[in-house]
Amino acid sequence: MYLKLTNLQKRTADLFLLSLTPPKSYRMVVRTAAGEVEPAKQAVLVRKSNWTAGLSAAQIGELLIKEDPEVDTNVIGRPVQLRSTVFLDVNRQPVTNFTVLEEKVLPNGELKETRPYKPTEPNIELPVQVAAKGGQSAADMVQKFVTHKIYQIIHTDSLSYDFLFNLCQEIHNQGFVRLAGGLKGNEPLILRREGLPSFAYLQGKVDGKKYRCTLHLTHQELKAPAVDAGSAGAA
Repeated sequence: MYLKLTNLQKRTADLFLLSLTPPKSYRMVVRTAAGEVEPAKQAVLVRKSNWTAGLSAAQIGELLIKEDPEVDTNVIGRPVQLRSTVFLDVNRQPVTNFTVLEEKVLPNGELKETRPYKPTEPNIELPVQVAAKGGQSAADMVQKFVTHKIYQIIHTDSLSYDFLFNLCQEIHNQGFVRLAGGLKGNEPLILRREGLPSFAYLQGKVDGKKYRCTLHLTHQELKAPAVDAGSAGAA
């Protein structure tokens, strides 16, 4: 994955992102007429094209009852490039009538909002800017946020090496500097389609001619639970 990074001097370089954290599994639940199900994904065999040519509707129906003329058996056991995805319920039957919803949950587990799910679109095709404000110290970063993903930013040539090395020198003692995406430079980062909008922070360290530049993503801020006035007074 590549990233266009713009430094404080408004210079931009194409850099490579290397993930330092393993991918996390997620749970998808769809609501059907039969209730909530957690579907499984299964590849569908490649189908023969134009297999119905020259056949009447009655002949097509008869063939479908007796066998599977639409399935290309020549690809069984071979890697398939083109494939479709179907959702199966707990009984391994295709789910066709469902709605995907997005639910926002409060820290105490209470449901705050439910709305139709809308896939997010990536915004890292545009240059990502180093923001002059919004940085965090190392202590604040640990105490205020939950980091769910870390990437190492790697140079791709000698020019991008100079770009990253100089940037890391500049922010070496600043802790974590804020990155922002979008045309106006005020949006959280979305790395891929259906990805999670995340606040992005950059940390740079220099040792001699070596540098380390890491991108830290977070979408969860740590907040102390609200204290009930009655219980506080009783205590």
